[in-house]
Amino acid sequence: MPRSSADLLAGAIWRCAATEPGSISDPDALEAVTEWVAASVPGTVVGALRAEQTDAGRTKSVSSSSVSESSVSSSDWWFVTTVATTGEGSWLLQFDGMTAFADVWIGGVRVASTESMFAPGEVSIPAGVGAGKRVQVAVHFHSLSAILRSRRPRGRWRSSMVREQGLRWIRTTMLGMAPVFSGVPVPVGPWRGIRLLDKGIAAVVSAVKHASVDGTTGRVAVSARLTGLPAALEYVTVRVGEHSRQLAVSGGPDGFLEVSGVVVVPDAQLWWPHTHGTPRTYPVTMEAVGVSEHLGSVGFRTVEVDRSDGGFRLYVNGIRVYCRGSVWVPTDPISLQGDAGTTRVLERLAEAGLNMIRIPGTMVYESDHFWEECARLGILVWQDMMLATLDPPDTDEFFELVASEVTEFLHRVRGNPALAVFCGGSETEQQPTMLGLVDQHIPLIHSRLPELISTVAPELEYVTSSPSAPRGASNWQRMSEAGSLTTSGWVPIVVHWPTCSAREYVLRPNHWHFRFHRRMR
Repeated sequence: MPRSSADLLAGAIWRCAATEPGSISDPDALEAVTEWVAASVPGTVVGALRAEQTDAGRTKSVSSSSVSESSVSSSDWWFVTTVATTGEGSWLLQFDGMTAFADVWIGGVRVASTESMFAPGEVSIPAGVGAGKRVQVAVHFHSLSAILRSRRPRGRWRSSMVREQGLRWIRTTMLGMAPVFSGVPVPVGPWRGIRLLDKGIAAVVSAVKHASVDGTTGRVAVSARLTGLPAALEYVTVRVGEHSRQLAVSGGPDGFLEVSGVVVVPDAQLWWPHTHGTPRTYPVTMEAVGVSEHLGSVGFRTVEVDRSDGGFRLYVNGIRVYCRGSVWVPTDPISLQGDAGTTRVLERLAEAGLNMIRIPGTMVYESDHFWEECARLGILVWQDMMLATLDPPDTDEFFELVASEVTEFLHRVRGNPALAVFCGGSETEQQPTMLGLVDQHIPLIHSRLPELISTVAPELEYVTSSPSAPRGASNWQRMSEAGSLTTSGWVPIVVHWPTCSAREYVLRPNHWHFRFHRRMR
């Protein structure tokens, strides 16, 4: 969500400090801490340290020797700011992403906690908490190294990617945890935005949009929660490009107003990958009582997958698309920010002829800016769930964390035409297969996650793992059964996606796919 004028944290000055794990559990005790570093939010600890070093003129970057994994994840970290509250309250705290595990304190009261790096959160702050005065907002990030020392049940197999097998229980990125990402520190901090909304000022608290097309008629379904508007408000106006509709307003829980409805766009222009046509998008705005808020953009297109004959052929708007692209990593893996760098890289990829990007399960869910740029440039996205090589626990508590992050992610990007495929993670099936544990049933990605997606976004194509075998086929193949990849002469040299060292391509008439193999004696 974009920042609103109702956000009390807009422009706030933050600072951060390290403490011994478990030594300080209440922000009132932070008065004894003397070493503070100026911080940016959203941002990370190492991003703050890099900025401090740059300002001091000592270095222009952070190297693996100056900031190590242990120096960051071995400590507790506190991010603190002070803001002036308005009126008598109440307020709404929203955060889009904080590294696990974290507690939020406002005015000396703990108001929220999170165990997932990827799940956003929201909590109402009652009137009286810091009303009419300056109030401290503090976020406590617990030492990940200390948490990993807790003993928990082992998985059915060991991941070869990370040393800490206990990461299977923790919803966090592999950045900084896997030796393959040498030199990248563990991200710690509020890596996505934090907002403290004055519920008395008009604002769109949340909005979900979804675009569909039937023939030449486009439809945009919008649902939103509003605050700070008159209780007698009867309707708001939602605009999609040049088309608009008044949607009825009703009262909702916690004093919010709710609105939902569909805006019809006749003669809708289709969104295409840039290799096949024009990536047409439509801006969506909501207007009420003189207040207008941009809700992002949508595009009209259909995506279908033909899995016949064991293949995987992607069709956009009924036209088969040869997907060529690469695997994406954050342009700034230190701070996990950098909109300018994201735009620059995406534009270069489009200029090179790439039309698909895969976000692997070792990274993070990308920002709204990334998705807006992919839609603008006509680049499709294959999105892995943030899961890689580890055996995910089959517990209700773990699934609740996953369901929360996936649901909120799909609510955020479902209206974006770039999203083509959602996948159950990176090498989640490959790892046990390479260890000889053939065709393991993984409840999270084989049953629970597809059931969730069929409810939240039934139109979305789902793949169990990247890479994976065709439906109904075994992950185990003899070398004699595997062929090699052949391509037409026109395929450009920039083809790098998908790539994986643990597969053999199987030649089929007019298409190709891959299956796992293990060398047989």
